[in-house]
Amino acid sequence: MCGQEQLYSLPLIKLMKTDVIFYELIKELPQIFFELIEKPDNNPNIYTFTASEVKQQSFRLDGVFSTIEGFENEPLYFVELQTYKDEEFYEQLFGEILVYFRQYKPANSDWYVVVIYDQRIHETLPHPRYRVLMDTTSTLHLSK
Repeated sequence: MCGQEQLYSLPLIKLMKTDVIFYELIKELPQIFFELIEKPDNNPNIYTFTASEVKQQSFRLDGVFSTIEGFENEPLYFVELQTYKDEEFYEQLFGEILVYFRQYKPANSDWYVVVIYDQRIHETLPHPRYRVLMDTTSTLHLSK
């Protein structure tokens, strides 16, 4: 899954206009997330989904699927919805994730980033210095 991009045209998700709606939808129906990343067999009941605030410039991740106690061998999933073009998107995203690791110190060894773009034109390319981190990153597009 990592490093792949896919196009999704789900009418319900196309209507999402804010991070709040996105967060509530994924929180209430976490299986949708795992279907989007083509891992429908993942058990959403072993994860909690939160919008963790990362203290330092008041970063806020759109969402984190962190495992419940006893399932630390499963990966974390960082989920970001991007609805506008931002040339510094990946700098901020990876900065937030690294601050999250420092602050929360999760026991999980593996982690993935899923960036969901509402439109392909909003996608920006990361600086080459992030290529190692991009190996853990997948992008999805809700529409063209």
